[in-house]
Amino acid sequence: MSRDLDVFGQESEVLRPEDIVAALDARGLRAEWRIDPFAASLGRAARKRPWRAAQLVLAAEDDGADSVQISNQGYDDTLAASITETYADQITAPIRETLDRLQITYRLSVGWLPDSSREKLFLNLADAVAELTNGIILDNTQNRIYDREAFRSEHRAHLGGKSKPSGRTRRE
Repeated sequence: MSRDLDVFGQESEVLRPEDIVAALDARGLRAEWRIDPFAASLGRAARKRPWRAAQLVLAAEDDGADSVQISNQGYDDTLAASITETYADQITAPIRETLDRLQITYRLSVGWLPDSSREKLFLNLADAVAELTNGIILDNTQNRIYDREAFRSEHRAHLGGKSKPSGRTRRE
């Protein structure tokens, strides 16, 4: 079992690994990007995306045991309807304004065993991806959906660095 966060983004293009790593670095987290071995075995042509799945580990970690898994997939009408129905009582005005513009899903996963450095990487990664894609965040474990500001408020103790305010994209 794992703990999962989904970040639903407005950007149609898959984020570049170097943009994600730079956003983590701006938050004071030196992370390394590693392509998922299974995804790498499929070859780029079979994946039809620059990358499908990867692992992020803190630069000080040699074995990758405390990695955060990240993958991406499209966002479609079925998923949109499911989110709207399931989280109707949690959908705030900022989330509602974003729902119709979502185009991509990033799934972030970590193991269940507690680890404070991995938790910090996990939460900062979700915040960074939401920032880069003007996205919203679904915590599948807590069964809660957040706009970025609410997520940052909820996880203030783990989030750090110099993130941009909500509403700014990597292209600005």
